[in-house]
Amino acid sequence: MVLPGASGSGGAGGGDDWLLAVDESDADPVSNQVGVGIGTGTSSIEAIAVHPTSGVVYAVDGGQFGSLDIDSGAFTPIGSGLGTAGGTFGEVALDDIRGLAFHPLNDRLFGTHRRVGGEDVLFRIDVGTGSHMADVFGVGVDYRRVKAVGSADDVTDIGFDPLDWELYAAVTDGGSYELATVKVRSGNSKSVGALSQAIFGLGFDTSGQLWGTTTGALHQIDKASGG
Repeated sequence: MVLPGASGSGGAGGGDDWLLAVDESDADPVSNQVGVGIGTGTSSIEAIAVHPTSGVVYAVDGGQFGSLDIDSGAFTPIGSGLGTAGGTFGEVALDDIRGLAFHPLNDRLFGTHRRVGGEDVLFRIDVGTGSHMADVFGVGVDYRRVKAVGSADDVTDIGFDPLDWELYAAVTDGGSYELATVKVRSGNSKSVGALSQAIFGLGFDTSGQLWGTTTGALHQIDKASGG
């Protein structure tokens, strides 16, 4: 199975991001990542997700939602930006998206926005309009805070387990990384265990195996321990 990934360097065409095709059956980091096309034309993609039904690859460039062409790698914007969402922390401009994941049961797309110096927020995205969805968690409540795991309050990525629909997150305090589960409705989190690597990308394959990416490498992760 080939998994999509994104690189923040090496691309061209107006930016330095690059869509990668990652073969998880190949343990050699030299050969298991292949660049798609010449680049996405963007410079701020830190979150991508594959639609579980259509197979379309979606990404966010800063706060701009869009799709990635699987042949050329080019990024096509959808809408005019994710916008500003309301909730516990007041109005939050959704312009620094680090996590993106589709729910495997109903194809709902969730994202996480990084708040510097505080807990991040979880919200839903309308793939048709490219904007956040309002009132998802109640009237005037467009997002939920993702409760910190100890001192770790920065979410680097999220992923839904296709077997039991549990939402997992990689979180960090800048010095250490934790694997946690997150309750979508409340944002409450629970530590699974310490991650042995600084994980920046997180995702499941169809068998329920959890994978994580570091700079230039792909890792299998035990979803029961984080190891």
